[in-house]
Amino acid sequence: MSLPLGLYDQLLTDALRRRLEQLPDGSSTLDALSAEQATPLLAHLVAQSLGRVLDDTRARNKSDLDAQLDLVNALLVELRTCPAPVEM
Repeated sequence: MSLPLGLYDQLLTDALRRRLEQLPDGSSTLDALSAEQATPLLAHLVAQSLGRVLDDTRARNKSDLDAQLDLVNALLVELRTCPAPVEM
């Protein structure tokens, strides 16, 4: 599937990178973002992805709120215990 012509304000995910690689050379440009610019975009991407996972969990468990809460709690615990990135 090709991308329609236009401007995009999106993070370069693996899926988007694959789509861009299918475009003719020189038909796309990428600009780097600062950490300050990227933070809200990354948070939005995580929120969208988490929403889809929670919808899938609800579909499998017939609106089981406990399953969704367990998933969110496990994710938050994992995020808190994840090692901090190393300064370069």
